[in-house]
Amino acid sequence: MVGCCVIGAIGAFLFLFTASWDKEPENSIPNNQREEIVEFDRIVDAAESGEPTAQARLGWHYYTGKDVRQDYERAHSWFSKAAESKNADAQYYLGIMNLLGEGVDENAEEAVTWFRKSAEQGHSNAQFMMGEAFEKGYGLDQDLDLAIEWYEKSAENGNEDAQDSLKRLEAE
Repeated sequence: MVGCCVIGAIGAFLFLFTASWDKEPENSIPNNQREEIVEFDRIVDAAESGEPTAQARLGWHYYTGKDVRQDYERAHSWFSKAAESKNADAQYYLGIMNLLGEGVDENAEEAVTWFRKSAEQGHSNAQFMMGEAFEKGYGLDQDLDLAIEWYEKSAENGNEDAQDSLKRLEAE
């Protein structure tokens, strides 16, 4: 009889102890991380429903590996969807990915196409990259006058790298 009670008590203890294993303790995820997860889920929902800014942000998350495993193919896919709606950030990142061969074959001409689309919308980093392309001749013919024009546009938009490039070219 005592044996049955002991076995019953052990069984009850094990049941109560292991029943909580499949539940995550409420305090195991810090509040700031919980907020980031909720924010990321909102980005995913908005991107999947076709919102171009969210698509570009989701592409950036996959490109950088922030909050997800880095995945250039997924980044390229989300950037492409946003770029169809003329999102300048997405167009810029498609340029970077094509220039560096990240998730796609390296293609300087394609990179310049995306940089130009973004730059024409006033994206200062894309304007800088257009200056770089013209200065160094990747993806198009080298043309220092056009390089300076693009660097000036970028510098006017506050891009410090463009300002440095202008100073360097003026000193040469």
